[in-house]
Amino acid sequence: MKSFQKYISVLFLTMFLAIPTFAGDLEDITSVMKEKVNAIITTLKDPTMLKCEKNVKISQISEGIFDYSLMSKLSIGKQNWGKFSAVQKKEFVTLFTLRMKQSYIEKAHLLSDEQVTVHDAQQVKPTRIQLSLVIHGKDKDVDMKYKYYKAKNGKWLIYDVEIANISILQTYRAQFADKLKNASVEELLEQLRSTKSEKSS
Repeated sequence: MKSFQKYISVLFLTMFLAIPTFAGDLEDITSVMKEKVNAIITTLKDPTMLKCEKNVKISQISEGIFDYSLMSKLSIGKQNWGKFSAVQKKEFVTLFTLRMKQSYIEKAHLLSDEQVTVHDAQQVKPTRIQLSLVIHGKDKDVDMKYKYYKAKNGKWLIYDVEIANISILQTYRAQFADKLKNASVEELLEQLRSTKSEKSS
């Protein structure tokens, strides 16, 4: 009986000690997102900065919160990812990361004249956290949801974003899967290279 009571005491203590740690993770994620959103809005409203300078600043602000490597793999899907050679995988991650960063910067510019509400991060699974924010537009509100997972180094990183309940990763996965039905991996890479050149010009 004593051993059972000891077990319960240890279990209770472990649970009690784990709560502040996890609560701290939620608070940190919420705090960081609020800081980054405010920093982006401040940057966009700075009349002394050129658009290209704002883009660089926004890219710097968003650095370190996305796992672009994981997002790249998820966007292709496990089955199709196996069709890529090691060299092709490396190039795809580079091209997809660039596309994601450019897309994030483009969407960030929409915040310049809008109000944004960042909600508290919520646990959805032991290793999954979601944070929602609402962009209050002139005509309608747009809901966004950032999905985090806990990396091996203990850091929480974003692996997907939903805009109006539409997953960016699922959208890309459908597009890439459709492309690879009738095209080679190299043809997909060439399409991404072309998009990169168009964005750079």
